[in-house]
Amino acid sequence: MRRQPHLAVALVLVVSCVSVVADVRSLQPVRTLGFGYVGSVAFSPDGRYLAVAGTPSVVHLVETEGWTIVRTLEGHSAHVYSVAFSPDGKRLVSGAGDSTVKLWDAAAATLLHTFRGHTGEVWSVAFSPDGKTLASGAGDSTVRLWDASTEAELRAITGHSGPVLDVAFTPDGRLLASGGDRTARVWTVATGAEVRNLEHTRPVRSVAFSPDGRLLASAGWDNRVKLWEVATGAELRTLKGQVDGINCVAFSPDGKTIASGADDARVCLWDVTTGALLRILTGHTKWVTSVAFSPDGRLLASGSGDHTVRLWDVEEAK
Repeated sequence: MRRQPHLAVALVLVVSCVSVVADVRSLQPVRTLGFGYVGSVAFSPDGRYLAVAGTPSVVHLVETEGWTIVRTLEGHSAHVYSVAFSPDGKRLVSGAGDSTVKLWDAAAATLLHTFRGHTGEVWSVAFSPDGKTLASGAGDSTVRLWDASTEAELRAITGHSGPVLDVAFTPDGRLLASGGDRTARVWTVATGAEVRNLEHTRPVRSVAFSPDGRLLASAGWDNRVKLWEVATGAELRTLKGQVDGINCVAFSPDGKTIASGADDARVCLWDVTTGALLRILTGHTKWVTSVAFSPDGRLLASGSGDHTVRLWDVEEAK
């Protein structure tokens, strides 16, 4: 039986008990970091820190040079589900099951603001490219935009009929995408007006804009990744090949490749222009929960419910 959105996210978080850090030169594990469950990980823009949402309601900052915890951010009263760094790396935003969004000074490990307004678990958070606005998606079926400096709620965006599981800004910050129920939706940040309502046949778990902002990828539990033209809402192509619900999707830095991870424990790489399935990366033994390209696009990291993070050579597919 297909997991419902709320239950699916909780299961992923509970089983992701260990993070494995690998030496990218040899692709061999160099350190295993235990945090209880791992809800979310995010690198700072300069790569010096890794933020880890850990047990039971804290965010750890790990220094990547020595892979040691250097700061712990405490303040949430329930599991932390999502973390993201500001574009300048000085601040960190987190969303949790206590229905709050919190903004932290990353260097001082101090709480700057708590944003209240959601009435359900906050599943996803994101910074706008200029660092001035926060977006959050939650179990109350709303997307909310916040002023990162004043703690003020700018607007609550409604339209989804179920939990909002992912949010993402366009590179220019003018539009925001959200995934939930059976739709991916695009909103104007300035007004909160709905620009696009893009349909799947099952819940949408992940959304991502291409680096140039022209395309939107949406991934769902209908086992599909769909590519949409943002300007017109036209569906350009559907990527088929994974045999179970897709949980995550990401564009490569050059915008030519899409990676997706699914409940079938596989990572797929797709050609954006043709929709062709380029490679299937196998090795995980349980559902893949997250995928992320390295800044140069040569490596792909994938996280899974099998308690591992794996690094792949994209060109060699190994």
